[in-house]
Amino acid sequence: MKSPMLTLTLSTCLVASAAGAGAAENDHLKCYKIKDVKTFQSATADLDALRAEFGLENCSIKPAAKLVCVPVTKNLTNLDGGNPADVEGDPQTDNRLCYRIKCPKSEIAPTFFTDQFGSRQVRAVKAVRLCTPAIQGLTPGFGIDLIKLTNGTDNNTAPGPTVPIGSTVTFTYVVTNSSGGPLSAVVVRDDNGTPGNAADDFNATFSGGDSNGSGLLDPGETFTFVASRIATPGPYVNTGTATGQAEGGQTLTDSDQDHHVGI
Repeated sequence: MKSPMLTLTLSTCLVASAAGAGAAENDHLKCYKIKDVKTFQSATADLDALRAEFGLENCSIKPAAKLVCVPVTKNLTNLDGGNPADVEGDPQTDNRLCYRIKCPKSEIAPTFFTDQFGSRQVRAVKAVRLCTPAIQGLTPGFGIDLIKLTNGTDNNTAPGPTVPIGSTVTFTYVVTNSSGGPLSAVVVRDDNGTPGNAADDFNATFSGGDSNGSGLLDPGETFTFVASRIATPGPYVNTGTATGQAEGGQTLTDSDQDHHVGI
């Protein structure tokens, strides 16, 4: 299965966030048409516009991104038909991925907009794109997900369940893959309750989930790892960290902690 990727084409467009002549700010977005491997089935969102006339709309989001937009600086040196308007825009720092959206029909009164190219009246509008902030590359926690359980329960905050001192406490580590491609070399390492001492860390034992026997954590599969300890008096918290290698060579990680109390 292919890993998630965005393929740039030669078509571009320039979206101004209204910069003046000679501006030296990254207050424009240059947008590229892309080919995107779909990574979700469907989504809906309530889109509440800052300006009241554009209202609150519940829109469906199509799963494939159509544009990637990056901040750019543009100095307008020649405008046929007039002088550039001095309209300042906020500096842009985020890349954007833009998706097609389908929203209810809007009834918006005609309004004027002015940018560096002049003023124009907008007579009718229809929401067609949703652009979301995006970073380039994969981040820890994206693509691999870990849920750590103590005696079958999830306890991210203290105190967690009580267990008899001297009894066996079982830790279960549930690892899933949302990267869009298979992950290799998947392991789970536990800090053994001593985050400042790596010497006593241990690897949890793989207990199942490789349904096709490939040795890879495929999208849709769930790998389970287990470990245990003897309960000691008082509060205890330990953290497991799952790692895996994506097809592109990136190391993906995710961590989860769990609590219990020995009594």
